[in-house]
Amino acid sequence: MQLKQKNVPFEWGPKQSKALENLKASISRDAQLTAYDPDRPVELEVDASQKALGGILSQEGRPVLYISKILSKAERNYSQIEREALAIVWGVRRCHRFLCGRKFTLVTDHKPLVYIFAVDSELPARVSARLQRWSILLTAYDYEIKYRNTKAMSSDALSRLVSQHKSEATLEIGNVNSFCTLLPTEEIVKATRECNEMQRLLSAIRSGSFKSPKLRAFKPVRDELTVQDGLILRGHRVGIPRSLRCKTIGVVHQAHLGIVKSKSLARTELWWPAMDKDLEKTISKCRVCRSAKPQNRDFRTPWPQAAGPWQRVYADFAGPIQKQYILVLVDAYTGYPEIYIVNDMKSTTVIERLRRTFSQFGVPQTLVTDNGPSFMSSELNQWLTEIDCEHLTTPAYHPQSNGAAERLVRTVKETIEANGFSQKTIDRFFCFIERRLAETVFHLQSKCLREGFGCRSLLGRSVSRSR
Repeated sequence: MQLKQKNVPFEWGPKQSKALENLKASISRDAQLTAYDPDRPVELEVDASQKALGGILSQEGRPVLYISKILSKAERNYSQIEREALAIVWGVRRCHRFLCGRKFTLVTDHKPLVYIFAVDSELPARVSARLQRWSILLTAYDYEIKYRNTKAMSSDALSRLVSQHKSEATLEIGNVNSFCTLLPTEEIVKATRECNEMQRLLSAIRSGSFKSPKLRAFKPVRDELTVQDGLILRGHRVGIPRSLRCKTIGVVHQAHLGIVKSKSLARTELWWPAMDKDLEKTISKCRVCRSAKPQNRDFRTPWPQAAGPWQRVYADFAGPIQKQYILVLVDAYTGYPEIYIVNDMKSTTVIERLRRTFSQFGVPQTLVTDNGPSFMSSELNQWLTEIDCEHLTTPAYHPQSNGAAERLVRTVKETIEANGFSQKTIDRFFCFIERRLAETVFHLQSKCLREGFGCRSLLGRSVSRSR
């Protein structure tokens, strides 16, 4: 303890060597280890450093077994969270004969693993493939995982007392066998080694620190990134350095499969930030694809221009809003609206409001609605037939065909959300609408006075108004 004090030079002499030997002898004496009792609760505490793993199997605070392991060269490339997870998996497998078939407690000082390996919650979707496999491996055991602060971890010392010679018994657990069939693996490894961006990413994965602004694109998926055999992997997909991305896109698109299929093929083995956008941008400019494949055509046909006012009227419902509904009517020629607040959407209510509107402005030649029950009722269609008004319905699941009414519904909803739902709000909305349409209405009135126009009455005939 004296060597850890401030202003004390670190000098290793006979006194320190004797203290170390006494400590080793104290730990290894049978008097310090208790015999395993199947009837007593078991706790496995594990920890990991950058070079080794350590663990203590104990019962009621007394150690039963001390374990440690030097990391292999591949395991030292793991990120910190994967080294801590490796300590858990290795410790459980090492103490399998004590833990199999009974409930025990796992203790770690890496808090994210408490949620990833929790037995009472689902495995997070965005986690590396290696952690997913280890989580499945642990499902064979009955355990409860807990977090403990690093300062209270006794196994921390075992993970840091590393021998200078690598043990021949070192095992590599959970290696990822990654294969890329689109590009040679050796070429990707060489390009990764020569790419400054990938080297910064490799260091960040090992240290767990993604604070550099140059790694901002990789930060959202940092929990999925791993290092294996000189390759950077996201799950099971190989990360491609910047220098190989253009070549990779060419290899993926060499059969000219199109954007969707090319992206699907690339996603099976490859990854880099904004890969989908790069593929779309490049493939959309491919001359071979553009000349060989037909372009998408727009088969939509717009409504014909109305010849005059109140010839074609669009209708639609909005709501429920505060247990009430809004019936909107829009003239196709002038855009003039009529808005009614009603208590229900029954066909009788629709007929009542339409009769009132048609009495004021005349019967339109065509009424366009969607396929709602209130508009499809036999009662409404019979009434429209009697007054000589053609009823057209829009195609199912295609509200764009009733776009004028749908757009007015959206405008009314925005007005209600901003000013509240009341008849006063609707009237205020009408004031602004009428001001906007004042010039159009004025010209229509002038035309009516000069030439007269046919006003279709509810009796189904035109009543002419002469000069």
